[in-house]
Amino acid sequence: MATTTASHYVLAYVEEGGGVRDHRDLGLAPGAAPSWWAVRLARFWPANRPGEANDPWHRESAVGRDRGALCLRVGPLLRTAHDLDATAIRVFDVSVRDGVGDRFRPVPLDCLLPAKVRAGDGLVVQADLVDVSLFTTLDQVMEEAGKIIRRKQKTAAEVSVAFSDTMTLFSDVAGAVLNALWQGILRPFGADSRAWDPHRAQFYLHGPSLDREPQARPGTYLLAGLWRPLCLEDLRYDSVLGLCACGDPDRRVVANVLEFELIALQ
Repeated sequence: MATTTASHYVLAYVEEGGGVRDHRDLGLAPGAAPSWWAVRLARFWPANRPGEANDPWHRESAVGRDRGALCLRVGPLLRTAHDLDATAIRVFDVSVRDGVGDRFRPVPLDCLLPAKVRAGDGLVVQADLVDVSLFTTLDQVMEEAGKIIRRKQKTAAEVSVAFSDTMTLFSDVAGAVLNALWQGILRPFGADSRAWDPHRAQFYLHGPSLDREPQARPGTYLLAGLWRPLCLEDLRYDSVLGLCACGDPDRRVVANVLEFELIALQ
């Protein structure tokens, strides 16, 4: 299955009322900086590149759906020996028969990731999106993950896997397990296997301890892969309508958009 790599990538913060701001324009949130963070995946808004044949989601699917996999990683900006990444893989289906234009119905994710991250240094956020063959089932993904973990010979205290429609890994071996899954069962065949460029869909939220303007703050964020540049000041986000143009609130922007929340923990 071929996919289309987006040409523009944005990490935006959703303000009260639905306005969106570039993450680099955020300042330090009022109050004390949180000691720890948690991350919740909320929903994913799938879309196809307008007018192109090599779309991530295929309307010609005989069963009316296409399968995808999304990986979100959140880690410390500056790492110490005791810092861990929080990473999750979500395997999901896109309903392609009831799409409007190049946009499809949102996919609910609802996955909570505990992240052991020092808030003073900030966060690294990266999301990868791949398409997966319809013949790849959730049972196959879980079975493969179990084999990888058993080969690592780690105790239950060191690795935690929630075998549901969302697979969450929180451990020092999470990166190795996820990389093995990505290179194996989750990676589709084809010259271009990603709809998000993993090198360009990586963002940094700095904390107050660095010599940079701090932007790490709790709230709702959008990670978007777009096929044309857009001015964020002209957009607004609604959890029912998606990312829309301010002048036409009923017209959803054609983009693959991940909504997630950073939760401050003390």
